[in-house]
Amino acid sequence: MGKLILARHGHTSLNSPGADERLRAWLDIPLDDKGKQEAVETSEILKGYPIEVIYCSDLRRARQTAEILRRRVQTPVMATKELRPWNLGAFGGQRIKDIIPFLNLLNQHPDLAAPSGESFYPFYGRYSHRLNNCWRWPTRPPGTSWR
Repeated sequence: MGKLILARHGHTSLNSPGADERLRAWLDIPLDDKGKQEAVETSEILKGYPIEVIYCSDLRRARQTAEILRRRVQTPVMATKELRPWNLGAFGGQRIKDIIPFLNLLNQHPDLAAPSGESFYPFYGRYSHRLNNCWRWPTRPPGTSWR
């Protein structure tokens, strides 16, 4: 069985440090210059590993990060909605410091859905299912794209 290496997408404009950091959730925001540089640095670290395929969410920041990695390790990218982060609905774009009580509530009650979003259980099921089956994708599954 192969090994799974997890890497987070690079920095975005919503990753401001401190009180102004905002929840990204399902907002389709791009990497900023810092995020692109972080992806380049990550690709340098990973260049020595035998990577067969890069799986990522279909959100722009994840696809951009994966594309930078792909150029360095010369392997295909598979983007899928199943690897999107937890859909926190109406909380996307909000300042994290302002919504901490709500986020804590959602963490304490994993069956409670965020407004216009999902509860933790469907997120965990979707995400963990895809992670557990990454190496079983012999062909392009529905809802995904090769890059």
